Amino acid sequence: MKLLVCYFDIINLKQWRKNYNFGIGAISAYLKKNGFDVQLYYISEIPQFEFLKKIFSEYMPDLIGFSFTSAQAQYVKQLAKMFKQISDIPIIAGGIHTIICPDEIINIPEIDMVCVCEGELALAELLTKIAQSSNYFEIDGIWYKSNGKIIKTKNRKYIEDLDIIPFGDRDLFNYSEMYEPKIEKRAPYICSRGCPYDCSYCANKVVRENLRLPSKIRFHSVDYVIEELKYLVKKYEIQYFRFDDDILPINMQWYENFIKKYKERINLPFSCNMRFNLINEEVLKLLVFGGCDQIQIGIESGNEEYRKQFLHRNMSQDMIIKNMKLINKYNLKMYAFNLLGGPEEKPMQILDTIKLNALGNVNMVQLSIMNVYPGTYIYDYCKKNNLLYDDYDKIPSYFDDKPVIKNPYLPFELLIFYKNNFFKLMRFYKKVFRLPQPFMKITCSFFDFMFTRQWIIKIFPIFQQAMYFYRNIRNILLFKPLVKKNAEIIEGVGKN
Repeated sequence: MKLLVCYFDIINLKQWRKNYNFGIGAISAYLKKNGFDVQLYYISEIPQFEFLKKIFSEYMPDLIGFSFTSAQAQYVKQLAKMFKQISDIPIIAGGIHTIICPDEIINIPEIDMVCVCEGELALAELLTKIAQSSNYFEIDGIWYKSNGKIIKTKNRKYIEDLDIIPFGDRDLFNYSEMYEPKIEKRAPYICSRGCPYDCSYCANKVVRENLRLPSKIRFHSVDYVIEELKYLVKKYEIQYFRFDDDILPINMQWYENFIKKYKERINLPFSCNMRFNLINEEVLKLLVFGGCDQIQIGIESGNEEYRKQFLHRNMSQDMIIKNMKLINKYNLKMYAFNLLGGPEEKPMQILDTIKLNALGNVNMVQLSIMNVYPGTYIYDYCKKNNLLYDDYDKIPSYFDDKPVIKNPYLPFELLIFYKNNFFKLMRFYKKVFRLPQPFMKITCSFFDFMFTRQWIIKIFPIFQQAMYFYRNIRNILLFKPLVKKNAEIIEGVGKN
């Protein structure tokens, strides 16, 4: 039995590179272990009909699977129609958007089934029944169409022991070709499934509720993880791991065991995701001991009131600043996630985000203009208050600069100004924060006023040029005294 997996990754960004999908890799590995054949069609652009026909005729699958995110759902109908013109082979849809919006996807005429559970066991059972020409309308976790009716089966229990899944099928993605030749070989890795938190903009809560998942995170055993990491190092010559688990050190017993074995058997530098409320001396000491050099962490908003009310991240400003200092104490780099342009967010609140990144000495920032995902609090809030643009579901990536949320307090041009100049403004406020009190407060208030006015978009380039001119004049004026001083130092060398 053959499964053709169509993975949608159509992103309008010049530097976008193909990525490995952990869910598809796990499903493929499990199916192959059980004797099924899996082929991947990585869709980076909608194909011409003849090209799609060629792919189908070369592989001749028994089942076609679609996997896509909410941003990619806009392309599903088009491809499904094309496939149905080629063959009547059944099409099943899965992935995160299908899980959070199963009714929407099952009602697409060309989609025959949707998988509303973790796919490994369900797809193996489905392919087995198709091979046996058996009735497959009773598989838990898979909804079907029969005689024009939609049949919704029982929920399927989540996989308790993740170790029953073989190592991810990276060869399906031509994994070795995902690296640029002169760049250090960095591999993403996920040890776990799930997240216990309820951030208002994240689909994790919706997925957890729809799949009836436990609130706690499920981890592979430490030995399983270590063996797969050793396999990746040997096969792909990996030099650095980026752990993409929502939160790696959330289960302290597992985490301590993992760090000790990782240090002993892998001993490569790595980075991982963290939350400010979980940071303490013990956690950071273990990270440094294990070889961690960077923490990815969500600031999202630097305004405490907005962060709690709209993002449902109940962390105080004092606690975040305290733990930023602790991260700096252990010389760990900070890669901070920041969301801009949320509903009712004001310019001053974005400046608070910029200033918190500056105050915490953040090394790198990831900036996203807020998108919305069905079923989340932010989505429902925006729908209820008519804050979504008509084409909000046509944005292909959360790195896109196209607006999704209408904001009467924040002109879109100003939002883009903040995004494009975020790091420059960070560096500026870092300098302001080094000024002596109370001069620092006065200066900060003055520039807060300037940077929250829409005319700053036109003034800022002039301001930058003035600063550039000032630095050059200062360097010229200081050059002669500096040369004279250096000459005196050189002359005195060896005289004592």
